[in-house]
Amino acid sequence: MKVLRLRKLRGITQAQLADACGTTQQQIAKIEQLVADPRHGTLVRLAEALDCEIHDLFYKPDEFVQLVNQVIEENNLDLKREVFASLASKCQRTAHISSFDPLWQRCKVKNNSINIAKRGDK
Repeated sequence: MKVLRLRKLRGITQAQLADACGTTQQQIAKIEQLVADPRHGTLVRLAEALDCEIHDLFYKPDEFVQLVNQVIEENNLDLKREVFASLASKCQRTAHISSFDPLWQRCKVKNNSINIAKRGDK
């Protein structure tokens, strides 16, 4: 959701938005942090307070892709490593493999499975 972005564009605080929507600043913070999904009535009030339509509260696919690619570029992210980070986290929870295990640095993906590169291989 784009509530945070729209609120900042309008130059209002969370408290001001909350007052306009008849909710609390804490609820606005949860919505902006994507911790809480607002109900339809709250979406209607948010759109009214932010002077937009309900659908404007959500990213359009092309807008989403552009922003994600911008983050990737600005942070020089290696998407393969980002996938590994997610995989490492899941392995830590389910198989009790430490996400800090040095073997993660040698992992290679081939045919949708993981292989460990021999020392010296790139």
